[in-house]
Amino acid sequence: MSKISPSVLQFLTKLEDNNNRDWFNENKTTYQAAHAEVVDLADELLNELKQHDEISTASGKKSLMRIYRDVRFSKDKSPFKARFAGSFSRVKPALRGGYFFNIQPGQTVVGGGFYGPNPEDLKLIRNHIAQDDSQLREVLNDKDFSRVFGGLLGEQV
Repeated sequence: MSKISPSVLQFLTKLEDNNNRDWFNENKTTYQAAHAEVVDLADELLNELKQHDEISTASGKKSLMRIYRDVRFSKDKSPFKARFAGSFSRVKPALRGGYFFNIQPGQTVVGGGFYGPNPEDLKLIRNHIAQDDSQLREVLNDKDFSRVFGGLLGEQV
């Protein structure tokens, strides 16, 4: 599995400190190299996810969010996001939810699940857990999982 090199995180740190178009244009080749590295990682993540789930996202590159911010209605006029992030969608309508990653110095996150389920979806999720919670319990009780992720956080179903 690919790893993100320190140069990607260094670029993002410098972008955070110099979030303006002139600096970005002067460092465009560094951005392009970092972006290519993240695309490679996203492609590998997509291939791994497809081994156990039906994913509709076409490619790792298609999973990535733009680095350019929409500043039209924002008080923060920084033109760039000092992060690389992406998401993978499951095949709809039968499979909902998905996976997300955010690469940012000090705030790197990998997650999966179902964001903002409507009442029907929430009822379906609860019913599946109520019928057989053994797989969920197995994951939550796994020592490696607990060591890396801790327990359930945030709003819990």
